[in-house]
Amino acid sequence: MTNASFPYKAAIFDLDGTLLNAEHKLGDLTIKTLKQCTNLGVDIFIATGRNYPDVYKMVKKLAIDDVVLVTSNGARADFLNGKKVLHHYIEPNIAKGLFQTPFDTTKVYLNSYQGDDWFINQPVPEWQQYFAESGYSYKLTDFNTQHTQAVEKIFFIAKDVDNPIGLAPVEAYVTQHFADVVQITHSMPTCFELMAKGVNKGKTLSELTAMRGYALSDCIAFGDGMNDIEMLQSVGKGCVMANADQKVKDTLPKLEVIGNHKQEAVAQYLQNLLAKPQYCDSLYRLHNKNKKSL
Repeated sequence: MTNASFPYKAAIFDLDGTLLNAEHKLGDLTIKTLKQCTNLGVDIFIATGRNYPDVYKMVKKLAIDDVVLVTSNGARADFLNGKKVLHHYIEPNIAKGLFQTPFDTTKVYLNSYQGDDWFINQPVPEWQQYFAESGYSYKLTDFNTQHTQAVEKIFFIAKDVDNPIGLAPVEAYVTQHFADVVQITHSMPTCFELMAKGVNKGKTLSELTAMRGYALSDCIAFGDGMNDIEMLQSVGKGCVMANADQKVKDTLPKLEVIGNHKQEAVAQYLQNLLAKPQYCDSLYRLHNKNKKSL
């Protein structure tokens, strides 16, 4: 999958809008392609805003134990086999303050990922379509009394996907009161997300690849959301999905834009590279030279 000038030792993938197809699942071609890459010695990282249990159930069919799941936008990393690698939690006192952020409950949902749990302030039955593959689901809570342990991510989601104006005052409040102690991002225009200061996919992936004895500049990555920007900026080859948020394309104008996630464009892109035998031989040699384990 590479030659001497493109030594990709790992492939990194966002999930929603990138690796998952129109049914929010890993397609057959995608599964086949990731296994081919692994067989050639390529490290696989899944980097997503979703929570670990959700991602685990979704990708366990890969049956590749050393796939690393980077979840909650970099707040946590685990092997698919269950071995924990790292975590970065929001401090409890900061989380408590964020839980008290004023917002219009008729326009916005408040959520948190805490350990293996997903908490929300109101039920949203229509969301279950996005979690059909994993079977993962939320727990209702009152955030006035919610505990603040192991908070990986706090996020506000607009109820009106076509007009998410309810998020604007929330973002203004958080920016004014917490910008110096939390990391702010959006996985999509309707989702405003908060992690511990400095936590993002790119930073965590940099930590993880260093543990393996190489850098993000040795990797290829695919993404579509604002929460992918640091990751896509840091890798040797960043690819933006055709269906990506326009803000991502505008922020990263020099990156290659590939096809739509609904047609498994990532798998097709990698298959085109895998079809070049000299790339595969070169990658295997480069990857296994002085490789470390996490």
